[in-house]
Amino acid sequence: MFSSKAVLASKNRLVYNAFEILRGAALCYCVFLYGIEVRYCTGPSMEPTIQNEDIIVVEKITRHLDSFRRGDIVVCISPTDPKSAQCKRILGLPGDILEGPGYGYQVVPQGSVWLQGDNFEDSTDSRSYGAVPKGLIVGRAFFKLNKWTWLQ
Repeated sequence: MFSSKAVLASKNRLVYNAFEILRGAALCYCVFLYGIEVRYCTGPSMEPTIQNEDIIVVEKITRHLDSFRRGDIVVCISPTDPKSAQCKRILGLPGDILEGPGYGYQVVPQGSVWLQGDNFEDSTDSRSYGAVPKGLIVGRAFFKLNKWTWLQ
């Protein structure tokens, strides 16, 4: 026969384990909601750095800290189609003066960044639609999951 102490200990262990599972699930939810997310990239605009159909890991802390740097690869909501996202490299920060073929001199306004794809000949980016508000940035890409390589 089971003693009442053994039954109580078993119930306590069950409650403790259920609480730990719930706590772990809540932590995972918060990490994926506020910390990182996995994205599937399509299109040639970031080749050769990111190939069509690469899977990347995006950290979302940088956007909250406003600590973007030139050269960062970011995922942002498309300024021309809010239902889609795109992956581009930051070439200009607020106050930067940029010059390039097809767009002349541009000053990046406060609260915006200048984004371009690495594949200049096959990328729709800030050269087409201008500087992008920082509020459209989802996060900074830092790892290619399907190739197991860090992004630079």
